[in-house]
Amino acid sequence: MRSPSSDGELAELTPLLDAPSYDDPEVTVRDTLRDGVLEAGTFNGKVYALNYVFNAWTIWYDAKLFRDQGWTPPTTWEEMLALCPTIQAAGIAPWTYAGQHPVYLYDMFLMLAGRHGGAQVLKDIDNLKEGAWSNESVALAAEAMHGLGEAGYLLDGSAGIDHIQSQTAFNNNEAAFLPCGSWLPNEQRAIAPADFEYAPMGVPYLEGSAQPGLISAGGDEPFVVPKNATNLAGAYEYLRIMLSKEGSQIFGDTVQATTVVKGVELDNPTAKMTNELVSNPDDMFQPQFRYWYTKMNEEVRPALGQLINAETTPEAFIERMQTVADDTAADDTIEKFTHDD
Repeated sequence: MRSPSSDGELAELTPLLDAPSYDDPEVTVRDTLRDGVLEAGTFNGKVYALNYVFNAWTIWYDAKLFRDQGWTPPTTWEEMLALCPTIQAAGIAPWTYAGQHPVYLYDMFLMLAGRHGGAQVLKDIDNLKEGAWSNESVALAAEAMHGLGEAGYLLDGSAGIDHIQSQTAFNNNEAAFLPCGSWLPNEQRAIAPADFEYAPMGVPYLEGSAQPGLISAGGDEPFVVPKNATNLAGAYEYLRIMLSKEGSQIFGDTVQATTVVKGVELDNPTAKMTNELVSNPDDMFQPQFRYWYTKMNEEVRPALGQLINAETTPEAFIERMQTVADDTAADDTIEKFTHDD
């Protein structure tokens, strides 16, 4: 993978971040942003992309369905598994996902591991630490994901459908749970029934989890500035205006998503629920290896699909991912990135 710094095509955003904010000239733009916003656009200490949406990868369910059925949204993996037969008895599959794009399982799987062992487990994977994929928490997450397919808890045909098809099946109450990002309600706006009540929750955590509140959340939907832009100052100013509280609030409510600006009061119920999930900055971590390393990204997608469909064993999945991680670490032609421990 090549970073923006090595390509030399993008402007570094320090002038924007250090400028006075639109709403309060005594506060810099940087200080108006939520914790975790800039990480995804930062490469070796320099910011090249401003992510405008504070996205959270969560598990979605229909609050109306659960209320009508008398089901309690599970907080633990054991509670979720105990509920699955009841869901099936109502003629509904417990789970579906975008089988053609199994990367939608990426954050679900990693949050299972990270909630159990703590965020350091995921940092070790991103940092290409030797043996990181063999961590006990990663093994338990692999076993849990494998168990969903093995138990028959996936909607029939999920492996062959795309994201819109899986989301539409979810909207039609053909499946109770769907892993997806915060853009889901807006993307399905024209499809979902009028009385469908989107509700996000964190990945149900495994017994003995050390950090059960961990959630994959942070900046998403990046805006960039060309280094050779004709009006560089104007580009920075445009982004500064976008980061006003009013602009961010209008955008957040319109797309039903949490904003990157601190202190913005949202009116949309779904956006407010997501906002509550990401209220603790200490529990937010975005795994990065699929963004940093092309080979690992290409490997994890099919590997996760085969894992959740019980087409491979947890042990084979872990060995597969450890091998590509080791190959990446040993390849001196690949630029490396790290999290601070």
